[in-house]
Amino acid sequence: MKKFILFSCCSLFFFASCKHKEKIQQTDMSKTSSTSGGSTTITTTTNPSPDPTRKDTTMRLVVSFISIGAGTDYKAKEEYDKLISDHPKKPKYDETHWGREGEVDYCFTLSEMEPRDQDDFVKRTKDLLGTNKLVIITENQPCSHKH
Repeated sequence: MKKFILFSCCSLFFFASCKHKEKIQQTDMSKTSSTSGGSTTITTTTNPSPDPTRKDTTMRLVVSFISIGAGTDYKAKEEYDKLISDHPKKPKYDETHWGREGEVDYCFTLSEMEPRDQDDFVKRTKDLLGTNKLVIITENQPCSHKH
């Protein structure tokens, strides 16, 4: 009887998690159009909504420092921190830590900048981090790991 209950619980969990993953993938596919350049994925959509208090708010720029089993690229993160602190407009961002190996998202609304300054900041970000395999740059997307 215990084996039957254990098997039933495991089966229920398995099917529930598969259904949840399928729902997430359908949502992501309906909102994005992706292009791939080198090792970095750049995802773009339209209609940004700069309300950083909501989890589903569209951010102008999200920079994700990821890990593939050996930690994040801390040198690239330090260089990017310097780019942000040296920028004349001092862009505001939410920093969300989400992984066990130092993974972090920098979520920018860039609402304090004019559109031309936003484009310049995004370009500088891509120039600095665009070829890094451990950095994902997305535009006009929600900050996916925000709590």
